[in-house]
Amino acid sequence: MSARVKLPFSLLAMVASILTAVAFVLPAVAEAAPERRPVLLLIHGGGFFEGSPSAMDYAAGIAAAQGTFATVQPAYPLDDLPAAFNRIRGMALTLRAQGRTVFAYGDSAGGAIAAWLASRGLVHAAAAKSPPTALRAWHSPYARRYATGQPGDPHSWRHLRATAQALRTYSSANRPSRRPLRIFQSCADTVVPCAMNLGFAQRDPRVSLVRVWGQHGDPVARAHSFSLGLRWLGAQATAH
Repeated sequence: MSARVKLPFSLLAMVASILTAVAFVLPAVAEAAPERRPVLLLIHGGGFFEGSPSAMDYAAGIAAAQGTFATVQPAYPLDDLPAAFNRIRGMALTLRAQGRTVFAYGDSAGGAIAAWLASRGLVHAAAAKSPPTALRAWHSPYARRYATGQPGDPHSWRHLRATAQALRTYSSANRPSRRPLRIFQSCADTVVPCAMNLGFAQRDPRVSLVRVWGQHGDPVARAHSFSLGLRWLGAQATAH
């Protein structure tokens, strides 16, 4: 019959205390480990009056498989163009204040925001699919209603609180870009004219344009453009 060894109560309490501390400290250390990857803002489109962050789920999935970036799908105010730009501007500045390197990618209206962030030097680099980069000069059949719509029409500049000054301020094509920008543009796009972004890329050495195929909202074309953009942004992040 084996004899039991009876440990003093104080020793048992010490062991229990150590085990409890280990159980709590180790997960805490793991959770506190800082995320070192650069941040990629995935900015949805929708003409500034519709859309949601979930529209960029396709891009988040592609980026997760690639692994270079930690992605964020930000929400921004709809029906208020200046507030939309400034919400994403504030997010980029907050992330930078936390020591993160920030990049941006956007579709359509979200691409206009991404391009503007690059033009103001608020992100390290940006890429965009069919962005309306010259808002006052956006004269496609789709865009004509922005200028002619009544104040109550959600598809009008007045409803979007987009004054002439705001349209100049938030048009990235109006000034030299401070950071690299790559635009993916189809010349079959009937929403954002090809000439708008071709001219922008020809004028600005920091802006490059890749011609892609497909109509404005074609989901296959969007995924293809994002894959190309992600590869280019990854190279920009590596060079940083």
